[in-house]
Amino acid sequence: MSDRTRRITIICAALAILSGILYFGLRPKDLTLANSIRWLASDNGIRVDTYGLAYSPPFIAPPTPGSGQETALTIELAVQTASTASGQFSFLLALDNGDDSAQLLLGQWRSWFILMNGDDYAHRKKRRRLSVDTATLPDGILFLTVTTSGDGTRLYCNGKPAAASKNVTLTIPAGGKSRLLLGNSAYGTHSWRGNIYGLAIYPQVLGANTISAHYRRWARLRDFRFALQEAPMVLYRFAEKEGNIVRDDAGSADLEIPRPLRVLRRQVLVPPWKNFEFTRGLLVDALLNLLAFIPFGFFSAAALRQLGGRPSAKAFQLAVLLCVMTSLLIEILQSWLPSRSSTLLDLTLNSLGALTGVVCYTIFSGRRRRPRF
Repeated sequence: MSDRTRRITIICAALAILSGILYFGLRPKDLTLANSIRWLASDNGIRVDTYGLAYSPPFIAPPTPGSGQETALTIELAVQTASTASGQFSFLLALDNGDDSAQLLLGQWRSWFILMNGDDYAHRKKRRRLSVDTATLPDGILFLTVTTSGDGTRLYCNGKPAAASKNVTLTIPAGGKSRLLLGNSAYGTHSWRGNIYGLAIYPQVLGANTISAHYRRWARLRDFRFALQEAPMVLYRFAEKEGNIVRDDAGSADLEIPRPLRVLRRQVLVPPWKNFEFTRGLLVDALLNLLAFIPFGFFSAAALRQLGGRPSAKAFQLAVLLCVMTSLLIEILQSWLPSRSSTLLDLTLNSLGALTGVVCYTIFSGRRRRPRF
């Protein structure tokens, strides 16, 4: 093989690997990801699947201090979860004001429903929360009622007590108005899967008798119209059956189901220690990030050495820099894609893989130059 042919082959190989990394790192089809929320045909309600999100504008203001209503709240919703096997924390409902540490959240982890304020998803910080295993609840559609006040938080299922804690008090986030999120986080990375048949939020604690009566009415009518009698803060009956707007029958703020999916906030280079949870999927992803950049580092070093006859040390430094900047660009762009996450761990592993590839080429090229006897 002539020097010219070898040079062209090496450069083409480097460009091909770069194209492959950009393609699989960014996946162009995800640039306009469809919102996976669909209307139910036979019931009032919506079906939420992977990469679904419905949200309101910011409108829920925290109660005025000293009003006596700082912690009085009831959330009532009918849902049916589609999966309990996922190892990732998913958002069913959240009141979000832009501060993750203050958000009020009803989420799901595997078979557990979890109620809390904040972003302690992995529970490493041991912040107070109320949890219930769905395996202990009836099968099928669940009519859930959450009441919270200074006396604690209670969860009812189908009109009956399911869990309670006097040490947990949920609060509407302070420091600005909150928006309501359904089916996902504001980052689009905590997808919940299942059906939502109705939702009402009241600025007071409903009594046990009222909660039981509400369940009986919903079970008979399959409609949340009864909630209007209690002057709800918001009421979504999901009766529209079409379009991308869910009307608030309480008159506060409608929900939007954007098409395509729209991310409300972005996270760039999330540190690995933030809500870290070791899973098989994480291990596979880490290995792919490391191994994918080894050939890129190898052929980048080879190509840059061929271009302009650069000295080995200079070409190797430029190769490492090129690989790191490529990885950084991908991680920044991934923050705009709901199907991907931008993490510092990925950048680190990509850089280590690139450095490994450059070192391998250094050893390989050094051996090729040795005289043979």
